[in-house]
Amino acid sequence: MPSMITASILVLGSIAALAVLFSRHTSEAAAMSAEETVTRMQEVSFWQDFFGSTYDHIAAYWGLELRPQFLGFLAKRVGWFRIFVLRFEQQLFKLAHRIRTSSTLKPKPSEYWQDVHAWKNGNGDGILVHRETETPETVVAAVLAAPVKKRRASTRKNITASFALEHVEAVFEDRHL
Repeated sequence: MPSMITASILVLGSIAALAVLFSRHTSEAAAMSAEETVTRMQEVSFWQDFFGSTYDHIAAYWGLELRPQFLGFLAKRVGWFRIFVLRFEQQLFKLAHRIRTSSTLKPKPSEYWQDVHAWKNGNGDGILVHRETETPETVVAAVLAAPVKKRRASTRKNITASFALEHVEAVFEDRHL
């Protein structure tokens, strides 16, 4: 309650001081002629001149010095924020991909793709050769013992055996040079 009393005393005192300031020169203003009033109103006061020149100096300093620095700083921050958003977007993309892949079952590869994978891991001619342990004879035996798929006629074993007999010795010799 005492703070309210103090605040209301301050408000009333401020209003009284403003009334005194505004009414102080009213008798002089009433005694002036119209020409004198016009000339006084056209004159620039000290404070108007001071604030006008200060504003001009600040505006020039802003235009020449501060504005380019501020815009450079702002461009760096916008670039940093853009990179942050891109990284965050990439993390969200990875998270969505992990969620998507963990929710679906992965099918086992078909026999065709298993054969292709085995061929790629071999020596390039469709025959898997272990360099240290296998000889041309064991490779031929492995080729002949391999399961046959019904792709063509039953001549596959004969074609494979003749291919193995002709080319395995050359491949084996090339690898052991």
